[in-house]
Amino acid sequence: MVSETAGPSQLALAASYASSSPRAVFFPYRYMEGAIHYNEMFPDVELYLLGGRNSASEINNEFIFVQSHTELDLYRAALSSFYLADGKDILLMSGEAIPDSYKAIFNLAIEENSYTGSVSYIENEDQLTTIADFGCIILLGFSTSLLIEDLSIPLILFSWINPEFTPRSLRIIFDDSPWAIARDVLNSSASAGEEILIPSFPLLLINRMEKFTDFFEFSQLLKEKF
Repeated sequence: MVSETAGPSQLALAASYASSSPRAVFFPYRYMEGAIHYNEMFPDVELYLLGGRNSASEINNEFIFVQSHTELDLYRAALSSFYLADGKDILLMSGEAIPDSYKAIFNLAIEENSYTGSVSYIENEDQLTTIADFGCIILLGFSTSLLIEDLSIPLILFSWINPEFTPRSLRIIFDDSPWAIARDVLNSSASAGEEILIPSFPLLLINRMEKFTDFFEFSQLLKEKF
C-alpha cells in the first residue's frame, strides 16, 4: 500500500520494490508523475496508465493509455437486461448523474433489438419509489439495500464483489476493476503512445439462472454480438 500523499519518486520506488523484473507496470492516471519517474529508472519496462487519455497538446509516447470500454459494456448490459426482463421495463441506477451518452446507448440497443419495454434512469436510491414494475435493474455502482435484499427482480452489477456475498437476485457482474482490465490488456498488441479500450469481463452466475438454457443463451448472445 502506498499513501495518497506519496510523491512521484516514492511511487516509483514503491513500484520497483514490488518486483525487480516485472513484465509490465500499471499506474493510475492520477499518478502519471510517478510513472514518469519509474520510466526514467526502468526505461525498458512496459508502462500502462489506467483511466486516462493521451493529451492532444502534449503527446506522450512513453506509456500505453488504458480505459474501460464503457460504451460496449453498457450495450452488452442492455442486451442482457432485455433477456432477463422478458419484455418488462428496465431500471438503470447510478451513484451520480447519468450522462446523455449512456442513455443514447440504451436507446440504440432498444431500437436495434426491437425491445418493447422502456428504460428508466435514477441517480440514487432516494429517488426510488417502487421496483415492482421493473423486470431487471442495472447498478452502475454499489447499492447497499438492493444487494442486501434478496429480490425477485434480476440484478446486473458493474463493480467487483465476491458473488458468495451477494443475493441470488444478482445474475451478472460486469467486472470493471483495475485488475480485470490489467489482465486483459496484457493480451493486446498496443504500443507506447496508444490509447486502448478494454471491455469489462461479464461473469454469468450460472447457478442463479432459472435453467441451464438461460446460461447457454446468454453466452451465445454475448458471443454473437461481440
